[in-house]
Amino acid sequence: MKVYKRITSVLVASLLTGCFRPSFEPAGISADSDAARQACEEVNMQQKPIASLRVLADATVSSDSERATFRYVVLSKEPSSFRVDVLPVNGALTLGLLVAHQGKAVWLDAQEKTYAESEDEGALVAEYLGLKGVSRKTAVALLTGTLPTISCSSVRLYQLPDGDRLFVDDKARAAWRVKGNSSSLVSLQVLDESGDGVVMEATFAGGQNGSGNSVTLEVFSPARARVDLALARVVYDPPLADQLFDVRPPRDYTRVD
Repeated sequence: MKVYKRITSVLVASLLTGCFRPSFEPAGISADSDAARQACEEVNMQQKPIASLRVLADATVSSDSERATFRYVVLSKEPSSFRVDVLPVNGALTLGLLVAHQGKAVWLDAQEKTYAESEDEGALVAEYLGLKGVSRKTAVALLTGTLPTISCSSVRLYQLPDGDRLFVDDKARAAWRVKGNSSSLVSLQVLDESGDGVVMEATFAGGQNGSGNSVTLEVFSPARARVDLALARVVYDPPLADQLFDVRPPRDYTRVD
C-alpha cells in the first residue's frame, strides 16, 4: 500500500492512498426530463440567497492508522470570494490559508513558507485540503446544509422510497439528496469525471442552518480518509471587507507547482 503524504502539514499525518472508489448507482424511480426540470426550477426558487457566510468548524481527519484535529475558519462572499484559514484546535497560529478572489486562487503554507497559485480554486482545494470536486459553491452547501442553485438543463431526478429526492447535476458532477420536497440536504455525492464513481460522500446531521450541526465526509480520492466537521459557529450575511480576500504571498515564501 503506497503512502500518500501532503506537501503541507495541514493534516499533520500521512494518509493511506485509497484505491477503492464506490460506483454511483442512484436508486429510486427516475423522473422524466420535463418533471426533473420543473422540480429543479421549483427547488431553486425556494433558495434564500446567502450574500456572505462566516463559519467556525472543528475538524477531525482520520485514516486507518492516523488521526489529526484542527480548525477551519471559512469566509465566503458573493459573487466569487472565498477564504479558508486552517488553524490548530488550540491557538491561532495559521497552518495554511486558501483564498479565491477576483478569478485567482492562492494557497499559503505557513509552516513550509511556500505558496501555490491557480485560476482554478477547485484544483487547490483538492490538492491542499484533500477535497476533490469541492468548489466555493459546494463548500457553502456543505456548511449550511442547504441545496445550492443547480443547473436545471442537465439535472436528473430520482424519487426515493422514503420520500426523499435525489437531484443529479451532471454538469457539476454532484448528486444532492434532499429531505422530501425541501432544500434541506441529507447527503451529497461528488462524482468523478465519468459520472460513474464517487470521489467523496457527505452526510448531514443536526438539522439545517445552525451552529451545532455536523457533517461527515468520506473521501475516496485523492486519498482515503474520513473528515468529521463539527460546526461550532455559523453566521449568515456578516459584513466582510474585500481586504480579507486580498491576500498576496509574502516575499520570503517560495512558489511550488
